[in-house]
Parts: sequence; structure tokens; C-alpha cells
Amino acid sequence: MQDFASGLEGPVDWAADPRSGDLYYLSIYTGEVRRIRYAGTDVGDEPPVARASASTTIGVAPTTVELSSLGSYDPGGHPLSFSWDFDDGTVAGATLEHPVHVYQGPGAFHPVLTVSNTRGMLARDTLSLVIAKLPGFPTTAVLDSFARPDAPLAMPWTGGISGFGVREQALAVDAMSGNAIWNGGVFGANQEAFFRFDSIAATAPEHDLLLKVQGTSWTSGALQVVYSAPQAAVVLTTYDPETGFSRRGGPWPVRFQPGDQFGARAYSNGVLLVYRNGEVVGSASYVGWPFAAAGGRVGMMLNGAAGARLQHSAAATSCSTLTSARGRGSSRRATAPSSTTARPWCSRGPPPTRTMRLEASRCAGTSTCSTTTTSIPARSSRTPRSTRWSCTTTTTAPASTR
Repeated sequence: MQDFASGLEGPVDWAADPRSGDLYYLSIYTGEVRRIRYAGTDVGDEPPVARASASTTIGVAPTTVELSSLGSYDPGGHPLSFSWDFDDGTVAGATLEHPVHVYQGPGAFHPVLTVSNTRGMLARDTLSLVIAKLPGFPTTAVLDSFARPDAPLAMPWTGGISGFGVREQALAVDAMSGNAIWNGGVFGANQEAFFRFDSIAATAPEHDLLLKVQGTSWTSGALQVVYSAPQAAVVLTTYDPETGFSRRGGPWPVRFQPGDQFGARAYSNGVLLVYRNGEVVGSASYVGWPFAAAGGRVGMMLNGAAGARLQHSAAATSCSTLTSARGRGSSRRATAPSSTTARPWCSRGPPPTRTMRLEASRCAGTSTCSTTTTSIPARSSRTPRSTRWSCTTTTTAPASTR
């Protein structure tokens, strides 16, 4: 017998890797799981290095992903062979260096690249993919229709609402900027928000959908889905008190027209989908944001929106979910015509400077789900052109019911 290792620090509970032959053991002194591998006497006996990458790590089923082993190498220059475990039960293309694979169903997948050399030594690298399904959008019901007597906006709305009020069964915005957070309940980790444009102001830089708001203020943490009319693009930013604003996705080029619906759905696994008229126009991951798996409140943030009016619209459906085929488990933004002409919206004379309809909603069922920086568009001090627009914000069930 020969000694083959030293400094093991109380080795117990040995196990061998059936493919590489490496030994694993528990160090009882340190509480660590350690590996012992034979490195040989020269560089030619070193194992290869595996490096895997993917063209995208999130998508909507079916999603085509270009996988690559580019960057993998053998220190001794020995020939390499490649194999992929796509983690969806399929094997077509598994021995290619750079396969193109289609994930047909939703779920969280962890494809593994294995690189081996002619001496029987191997290395692995693992990726993480999230593929969502489309249950339809939106899928949630009304929180506040504003169908009540005229009064300043009050509880359960909170936040910077001093310039907001209910007038003629609509939410009127008199301040240049502000935010309103629905404090009628803390909602689950799967959330939706959306609104529909009646008309669009070309100079309006920021009309945000807020999701997963921590506490009663976006400054405690929030997802902000921002449509910039001048840039004709949507971006996703996160905010937390420690790091401030971070861009997580976008810009996704899209120009909204009067009558279009702008929406977003956030999942508990850190995936966010952006919608235009129920069609996905962008997807992003906010994994790494401290509140990614948390629930929270919903709301809206407006900037440069004095004169806006929000009037309710209808929606009532069920919560959405993200599931695996294998059992794995507001405000309104606008781009407007250069002219201030808008189609009639009511019979009481000309439209106000801007109109917007808001609908916040909740769902009573349960839902489960199995997820990176520039600041949001610069705030503008200019007053937008005459605009009319409608907005809807929806969420999942309060956390207390889930």
C-alpha cells in the first residue's frame, strides 16, 4: 500500500465518482466535502477545462438555445470529446461541440457540458435556463376602479399621492410627478401590471409599472418596468437601498400606439416578461436582486404627468403560474402623435391635458413558480403634450392567503 494524500483533516464517509474516479470525502474537522484527484507528474496528466455558454438563459416555450463549448481546452493538448445533458430528457445533438437545442416546454433547466480527454479525465460545466409558458395576459382582477365620489386619493393608496385625486370616477394627476402604492395587501411572488393607452405623449419620459414594492415606498425596493416614449423602448430596472438602480433587461424596441396595452408579469423565480397587447416583447432575469423571490405591493410612478387622468377598465381572471413539463416545479406611459389631437373619450367637452385609466387587480387563487445595469430614463422637466391614456395594474393574491 502507498499513501496517496495528506492533510485530510479527519476524513470520513468516502465515495468515488463513477465516471472520473475522483474520491470525495467529508472532513470531520472542517465540516467540508473535499475531492481527491490524481494530478500525475506532468502537465499532460491535468484534467481538461470545461466552459459552457448559452445564447439566452431565459425565454418563452418553445425556445431555441444555442449552446457552446467555446473556451474548453486540455492543458496537455490531448484530443477532447464533448457531451451535453440538456436536462429535458432529449439526446439529439448531445455529442456536438455547439448544439442548437429547442426547449419545448416550460421549466427550470440545468444543461451540463462534459468534456473528456483521451486519458479518461473529464470536467463539467453547468448552465441555468428558465423557460416560461404563456397562460395569457392579463390574468388578474380589479383592485380599484375609482368609481366613487370625488375626493383626494387616500388609503389604501399611499406614497407620493398629494397630487392625485378621484374626480368624476377617474384618478386625476395634478402633480408633475408622483407615485401611488396600493397598501390594501401584500401580494404573492407572482405579479402582473398593465395599462392601455388612449393617446400618447411623445415627450413623456417615464411612466412606470411598479411590482414587488417592498414596504409602502418604492425606495425600500421595487421592480420598475419603464416605457420611454422618446426612445420607443422598454427597460426593466430594479431598485434596492444598498445598490440603488440597476438595469436588468432591455432596451426592448417597441412603440406603443393609442389603444395598445402595456403590461408586465413578474415570477417568483426571477423572470419578468414584458407585453404589448398580450404578446411578449421582451424577457429578463432579475435574479440577484435581493427581493427576487419575495412578494410585495404594486403601484405606479409618473414623471412629467401633470393633468393625467386614470379611469378604470375591466379585467377579472385567474393567477398565472410557471411550471415544468417534467413536474418542476399604474401608470401609463405613452408615445403620442406629434399633434395634440386625440380621439374623443367622453361627452363632457375636450379632453384634459392627459388622461389615463388605471385598473389594479388581485387574484384569489394560489399560484406557484419555480431567474444585468443603467438608470431609468432621465427625468424630464418638460410638460408633455396633450395626452389621454389608460392604465391597469394587477397582482396576485395577498401573501396571507397563499
